[in-house]
Amino acid sequence: MLHAVILMVAAPLAHATWSVTAVDPSTGAVGIAGATCGPFVWGIAGLAPGAGVVAAQYDTSTRRRDIAVDALLDGASAEAALTDALADDGARVYRQYAVWDLDGGFAGHTGSEVEGAADILVGDGVSAQGNTLRPGVVGAAFAAVDAAEGPLERRLLAGLLAGAEAGGDTRCDAADAAKSAFLYVADPGDDRKEPRVEIRAAGKGAAAEVAAALRSGDMSCASAPAGASGAAAAALGGLAALLRRRRRA
Repeated sequence: MLHAVILMVAAPLAHATWSVTAVDPSTGAVGIAGATCGPFVWGIAGLAPGAGVVAAQYDTSTRRRDIAVDALLDGASAEAALTDALADDGARVYRQYAVWDLDGGFAGHTGSEVEGAADILVGDGVSAQGNTLRPGVVGAAFAAVDAAEGPLERRLLAGLLAGAEAGGDTRCDAADAAKSAFLYVADPGDDRKEPRVEIRAAGKGAAAEVAAALRSGDMSCASAPAGASGAAAAALGGLAALLRRRRRA
């Protein structure tokens, strides 16, 4: 199993499949949840506590994701932050973005080369976006997050699970839907790398693992694939924390 961990370290950052993003101007909370059939999907997430949130998916550039986050933290609108992220980007045709500011402003981008039922749906403070999906996944995720009530994390979970129930990523068996998933929520004053809710899961049925952690009240956890040894699980948990802090071009 240690060998598997080493292989995962060498793997590239996953292209995202579906994600849901939301802001709550009444509380200042911002959040994102997402899942994919690849590893380390949480790399798509950019939190700007007290300012907004970014989903940077398909061919994810974490450097450009962070450009958008920094712009939001500096007071930029969602549209201006997205413009900064895309500026002089020769690979923009492979990018998909969803950007929210805390005033409820939204900006989205889906490049012409983004594949597989690629779509972005936007409502009042919530959106769902995705690619490489079975038909109906983005619509199901959006309908669920848009209709859900309660704390932001519960609403995001509804969208994450609805996407899984609709079949998720075409590269996974529909019963599994995804092999990595996450849910983050940050409150004003949080460190953007240490949000109040920080749940990650890897392995078959990853979206369901995120749901189980949230429902148990564990707002800060990272799980390894089912069957991993204790040492491997600890290594994966530590690796996830390390990746959270890395800046990648």
